[in-house]
Amino acid sequence: MHHVLAPDGRRLFPKGVRLLTHWNLRDQIKADYSEPDRVMALARQRLIREGDGADRTQTIPKGVIDDPRVDWNPASNTVTASPPEEVETEQMKAQGKRPPQAIGVGRARAGQRDYAVLPGPTSAPRASSTRTRRWRPPRSTGTSSSTTRSEEQRVRALLTQVLESPLVPRVAP
Repeated sequence: MHHVLAPDGRRLFPKGVRLLTHWNLRDQIKADYSEPDRVMALARQRLIREGDGADRTQTIPKGVIDDPRVDWNPASNTVTASPPEEVETEQMKAQGKRPPQAIGVGRARAGQRDYAVLPGPTSAPRASSTRTRRWRPPRSTGTSSSTTRSEEQRVRALLTQVLESPLVPRVAP
């Protein structure tokens, strides 16, 4: 969160603060209620809301995820290189390998990535079958039209009973 910037470019969280989705975000928002500086607490909560909204709409630039070498401003959705004194070098060493250069500086959005690995709706029947054949909807049994008529009559009778009930208040014309 240290690298997520307020709309005016300020850093609202101290160095090293990491908030994981849901539990940590919720706990931070609750902690901000008891913050003596109400203006700062509200600014932090709004920044969390903007970041969480971008997470839900999948507009967070890919390069800012787990890379303390870049800063992200959710209001303008811009990515900039973080000043060297703001980079958590020890955290970077503990997290493993990274590309030599920060990714995504100046790029606008990551694109749809969370659901990109899910198979399409037509691949499931083929994948589950050992034989290659086209899927066809089941044939009609002939009972669907009579079932539909009886269901319609039942619903119509129920609605008529409710509307004609003496317990339903009447509006004078």
